Amino acid sequence: MSNKNDFYRENAINATRAKKVIRKPEKDSKGNIIIKDGTYVSSKLNTTLYNFTNGWILLSQPGTINREGVQGTMALVKSYIPDKYPGYYDESDKEILRANNFIMPEIAKQFELEAAEYYNVVFEDGDELKNRENYIIEGRTKKQKIKPKTRYLLTPSFRKSNEKMVHLSDFLTDKDELDARKLLNEIRTYLLSENVVSSDIDNVLRNFIKQSIFNKFIDFSDEHNLNAGILITNDRKEKRARLAPCYDLDFSGGVYNITDGGYPKFFLRHNENGGNTLTSILATFFTQFERNYLAEIIPKIDIDEAINSGEQNGNFKLSEIARQRYKDFFRNQQEELVSFYEKYCRNYNNNRTSEFENRDSDEPR
Repeated sequence: MSNKNDFYRENAINATRAKKVIRKPEKDSKGNIIIKDGTYVSSKLNTTLYNFTNGWILLSQPGTINREGVQGTMALVKSYIPDKYPGYYDESDKEILRANNFIMPEIAKQFELEAAEYYNVVFEDGDELKNRENYIIEGRTKKQKIKPKTRYLLTPSFRKSNEKMVHLSDFLTDKDELDARKLLNEIRTYLLSENVVSSDIDNVLRNFIKQSIFNKFIDFSDEHNLNAGILITNDRKEKRARLAPCYDLDFSGGVYNITDGGYPKFFLRHNENGGNTLTSILATFFTQFERNYLAEIIPKIDIDEAINSGEQNGNFKLSEIARQRYKDFFRNQQEELVSFYEKYCRNYNNNRTSEFENRDSDEPR
């Protein structure tokens, strides 16, 4: 797309081409939603920024398969990582990678955060998969990006029609910056330069702190500046903004992105001293807001509930080995979270600091 007019023009054309309305999603014997020919169109929108993606599609009635009832139009189609790279992970890691897409968003809700929604889908063979938008040329071979009767992940776009997605890397001084405090300050500077309403700036900053803590809690090892962004309206005067929901949470819970050389690929946020543990990130944001936030969410964290909801939404059942692996991992994370709160936050005098700034000598190091 050369500009936003091309985007809107393509959406209008695609909406005209869509023939049917998905009223009640049909499922196959394994519980995958069947995306029927004629209920969607393949999009030309570029996916080169994203890993493991097979393309964007435009659903004629996407709200019918959205658990929150939000009327989106575009949906991103992704391959399961174990399906795309079958030789990289052992069977236990594969099970975790498949489950992360459904369990991590449930934990995000317990952290009072929005997260992308995912669905298991298969595509019916038909004319739509034969459109040129659904092909890619690799050397002398023409391959389908989305294939029929193959299981994919589908996630509806969380961008509203009047919003643009701005990845952190789009405005950072250093697009690869990982220092959490520097990122917080640069987000504030950017939103001020965009004339975003002050209440939205505060909300974005609060949610960035919450998201940073959540990412460290789940050990989100793919935490880089294309996997975080701000949704901002296109209004000329008083602009509105919100932090983008958590997304691309595949590499969490102790399973890491493996490079071609066989080594883990880390993009973990850190503090100004280079620490990347949960405790170090909590110390980075040691503010009145964070202390109040931790007091509120710690009692709400229930990993069993997150697993059960994830299984229901993803239509799968974890093996006992995988379930225990999750519980052991998150038990350690919860102990670290509670330990920090008990040691530094419980009896702290909140009147001594502002909501976002802390310069006290006895703050955690």
